[in-house]
Amino acid sequence: YKDFYFDGKTRYTTIADLASAVNGLEALVGALVYVDAGLIELLNDRKQIFTVFAPTNAAFEDLLESVLGFEVELSGLSAEDIATQLDTLINDKELVLSILLKHVIVGQFSSQSMLLAQGTAEAADESELIFSVGPSSVGENSGVRVNNATIVVPDIRAKNGAIHVMDEVIE
Repeated sequence: YKDFYFDGKTRYTTIADLASAVNGLEALVGALVYVDAGLIELLNDRKQIFTVFAPTNAAFEDLLESVLGFEVELSGLSAEDIATQLDTLINDKELVLSILLKHVIVGQFSSQSMLLAQGTAEAADESELIFSVGPSSVGENSGVRVNNATIVVPDIRAKNGAIHVMDEVIE
């Protein structure tokens, strides 16, 4: 995935640390900073295990344009700058929080286990996530899908769980 970078060698302590270190996930981290609802602290908790489906910056840009009508360029901005943009453009922390909670599952799910299960899991917002196999919106390859979004970079592990980079924001 061309806009995504991770060295693959560093073992990050927590999912929050890992997300902050990955080029291409600044919008996710910016949204976490913006809502300031304890999610960063939760994802830093080493006693709990999580799976985070992390939309790319481009996925957040697409959401802002298609759903909210804002055309913005998030690539190249820091997480703090993105948090400021969200406050200016949306000014609705509850809406952003509801979107973020749909991307978190308690427990660690590898892309392999989701592919084999092809079942469901409950997201942190109590909505149902459906695992299947299908094409990605950013390429011709098929992959593990979570509702409408496809995992484009799977199984990036932290000590308290895993991140799967997604091509779209989960609906």
